[in-house]
Amino acid sequence: KDVAPLPSCLAQVRKFVGQHTPGYEYGGVMQALVECLDLMLIEHASTVLQCQEQFRNGELTLKDVQLRLASTLDSMSVLSRSCTVVQDQKGGALLNSLRELQLNQYQGDENAHRILHRLLESAAVPFMSRLREWLGQGVLSDDPHQEFMVQRKHSKSWSEKYVVSTENILEGHFAKTTTIHQVGATGRYRNAARLCDKKMLDQSDDDTTELTYVASAASMSSYVRAKHEQASSALQQLLM
Repeated sequence: KDVAPLPSCLAQVRKFVGQHTPGYEYGGVMQALVECLDLMLIEHASTVLQCQEQFRNGELTLKDVQLRLASTLDSMSVLSRSCTVVQDQKGGALLNSLRELQLNQYQGDENAHRILHRLLESAAVPFMSRLREWLGQGVLSDDPHQEFMVQRKHSKSWSEKYVVSTENILEGHFAKTTTIHQVGATGRYRNAARLCDKKMLDQSDDDTTELTYVASAASMSSYVRAKHEQASSALQQLLM
């Protein structure tokens, strides 16, 4: 297999990482993605150095080296393509772009799926952290780049103060309209309860459930439904 495109793919990924480092202006999801890409570049460099050393020591033939580089090219081409599709994306929309790439362009490609799975899992950490905080405490951390699926608006109307950002809804995780509605309502209920009872302002969510991107739609719906029921019950008790 011709490995001539490898330097070009590698240069594109390095350029992307350099342009988005430290990346505060691109949001937390992009930062997490770039950190993962940077780590994978380091791993690539280590693999190349190892090949060179083994070749010099006679442990690898030229054909062996070419085969390893061909495998590296496959991986680097996936990273290069990933950089292209997320170039102007942020937050949930960025994650959706990577997921679409995984499903539509690399169907049946186990290596590509493994790479994109790793990218998605890493890049989704800030999003999942916000989701857990919103569902557990009704708190929206500063989100200057509007990356999360719930946004705070400057409105006097309680019903319009928090709205769902459709472009940041994770595809494949929130397939049902009911679940999306429950995400928005749960945080509002938690927020209202905290305003009604000042003691709750100092309370933290003791739920240790770890939310990850690999969670299925069914498990995510179940988690959201449970949080919605807890928040609704807590608010009702305060208002009785």
